[in-house]
Amino acid sequence: MTADAAYDPDASLMASGVSSLRSFSLRQNLTEEDVIQAPRSGSISSYFAAKQTNKCLFSIARKLQELAGLPVGWDGYDGQPLQSDIANFAFKLLSETLDPDCPPPQIVPLGYGGLQLEWHERGIDLEIEIEAPNRVALYFCDHQTGEEIEQQISTDYTAMAEQLAKLSSRIQT
Repeated sequence: MTADAAYDPDASLMASGVSSLRSFSLRQNLTEEDVIQAPRSGSISSYFAAKQTNKCLFSIARKLQELAGLPVGWDGYDGQPLQSDIANFAFKLLSETLDPDCPPPQIVPLGYGGLQLEWHERGIDLEIEIEAPNRVALYFCDHQTGEEIEQQISTDYTAMAEQLAKLSSRIQT
């Protein structure tokens, strides 16, 4: 699949086939129950881990809805609201890659209708720019180890998940 391949909202974005949470529509009025669906089986710790992740996803979904509702010119120029296909793609991507220990991202709209997700904490800078579904730029810098990665991602988001896992596993200081 190329970077310009059609985005299939029902397909998994991870090579490992991790299933995502229920997707959401930017047009509906979200409630926590739309996003928070902790598993009914498994250990108590897995239940609370899933619920914590899902609460994070709920706040992300609400922010995406807010950005999609921005008026044209929101930035004082010709800034476009967040495109709905990018918002849905971002939500699906995060629902498949975030774990309970990962802090929520800063979500920044881009003037052309795109989106940037940012984490600047725990000695790590991670920036993910979503230009369109299946067209993602990743920047990762670990200030403790000196590791730095900059790459374009189009169909396999495993590299992004690995960087999020590094951020999640880093002990807060």
